[in-house]
Amino acid sequence: MFNWKDILERALWTAVQAFLGVLPPGFWITDISALKAAAIAGIGAGIAFLISVLKNMAKQRLES
Repeated sequence: MFNWKDILERALWTAVQAFLGVLPPGFWITDISALKAAAIAGIGAGIAFLISVLKNMAKQRLES
């Protein structure tokens, strides 16, 4: 069975890390292009999370 709290916590931290990892050193909050790139990275992490959850759910159903 899924431990949803653990899954959501991992997904959140992955998105935060992807967001922060794209920001350049010396980043200023007014740097819109850097914020856009960071947002896209965070969205990409969210999409990867959804794909992972769906794959695991399908795998569990097939194994049952």
